[in-house]
Amino acid sequence: MSSGTKGVELYEYDQTPPSARVIARNALWNLAGYATPLIAAVVVIPILIRSLGTARYGVLTIAWGLVGYFGFFDIGLDNALTKLIAERIGKGSEAIRDLIYTGFVIMAATGVAGGVVLAVLSHTLAYRWFKVPGALAHETALVFCVFSIALPFVITSSCFRGTLAAYQRFDLINRVQIAAGLFSFLSPVAVLFFSHSLVYIVGALVVGKVLAWAAYLWMCFQVEPSLGYLPRARWKTVRPLVTFGGWMSLSAITDPIFLYSDRFVLGVVASVSAVAYYATPFDMVVRLWLIPDALNAALFPNYAGTLGEGREVAISLLEKAGNYLFPAILAPVLVIILFPHEILSVWISPSFALHSARVLALLAFGVFLSSIARIPWTLLVACRPDLPAKLALVEAPAYLAVLYILSRSFGLEGAGMAWVLRMSVNCVVLHVMTWRLLPDARKAIKKNALMAAICIAVIAVAGVLFEASLASRCLYFCVGLSSAMLIMWFCLISPDERTEMVAVFSPS
Repeated sequence: MSSGTKGVELYEYDQTPPSARVIARNALWNLAGYATPLIAAVVVIPILIRSLGTARYGVLTIAWGLVGYFGFFDIGLDNALTKLIAERIGKGSEAIRDLIYTGFVIMAATGVAGGVVLAVLSHTLAYRWFKVPGALAHETALVFCVFSIALPFVITSSCFRGTLAAYQRFDLINRVQIAAGLFSFLSPVAVLFFSHSLVYIVGALVVGKVLAWAAYLWMCFQVEPSLGYLPRARWKTVRPLVTFGGWMSLSAITDPIFLYSDRFVLGVVASVSAVAYYATPFDMVVRLWLIPDALNAALFPNYAGTLGEGREVAISLLEKAGNYLFPAILAPVLVIILFPHEILSVWISPSFALHSARVLALLAFGVFLSSIARIPWTLLVACRPDLPAKLALVEAPAYLAVLYILSRSFGLEGAGMAWVLRMSVNCVVLHVMTWRLLPDARKAIKKNALMAAICIAVIAVAGVLFEASLASRCLYFCVGLSSAMLIMWFCLISPDERTEMVAVFSPS
């Protein structure tokens, strides 16, 4: 199908399931985009901790967390743009152009507003809210102010990524993401050769955000040339964007609570050093989300384009998602749960591992549960974004209460337990919502439940072996993982599905 855009491969949204190879190719691009910065982080974070110290690095992680939290100022328009553009591909460039410019104007306004709010709050955050050592308070306030400059660029970049995702140009998205991710981790190390000031380090990070913004913008012009003509925002396009994005914006407001409030609470009830002992394993283990996110990001435009006319394709894709995700996520989670002390000892130091090993194992289990929850979440966002948003609104206050109580009582491990509990509830409820909304999806959900039960049983035994000998844990990893894989492959995945999965990864 052609929309008059040169050099852009578009995909027909009909009742025929999209090619498994196309989905796999997009997922692999996403995986590369997520994994490359992770590899850089593995190398760079220990250097930053040793060079800056746990207190200063704790301040840096809090600042990163604040920028992530203020990301809700994109008010869910990135996913709204992906959905609405995907529905309009092939129906004329003018409607698409108006959507993109309208989304950009709204995001730019909210991004500037968020930057102003962060700058105004910087002094209060540094001197009153967080337990920052006195000598670091002034520098911390300046760090928050510098990060506020980057916020409009971070927010409006979502507009460009949403546009490229609608055209399924994940290759372009991830070329920029790879470069930007490497810059984000390598530039602070480069600054260390000249200064240990957090202000200069954050300044380098802001430069990286601006460069990535410019690259995304240029690529949007290449994919949709009509953007070069008559730039304008249309009031008539505000309603469909805000209607879909409204519920997404509520999710955007609550998501950072689940991602960053634990370190803020620990910063209040404990210390910024405790934040470093928690945030470092957290930031490492949540990188495993690159596996479900790589797959679901590739599936979302297909969900968005098919649910309006029929649901057979969407249900088929939902089932395929589970087939690929469970085997892919179990192995790395099992490694982390069995060998957390060894991982942190090699990566950071043995003394750091003493504080964080148990937390790392807890968080790994939470990542497994949240990865499984992403299967129904992606489909629900495409058809009923209000349901995940309403769930998040209910969960947020309950999670904050449990987080405060458990963190105050059990410290780092208490924060980890609160996060795992929230992920457990979220995973179950999202599957129940999908069951009730799409009765045809029940077969896929039942299969997901059986796969989850097998994986959780293997993970539970791994938790019991936490302090067993290294040889015993290595043996269990081989036996437990292979047993789970064989059961899922021969008992839950059909012969036709096995044939398709083999064909995806075989040479053309």
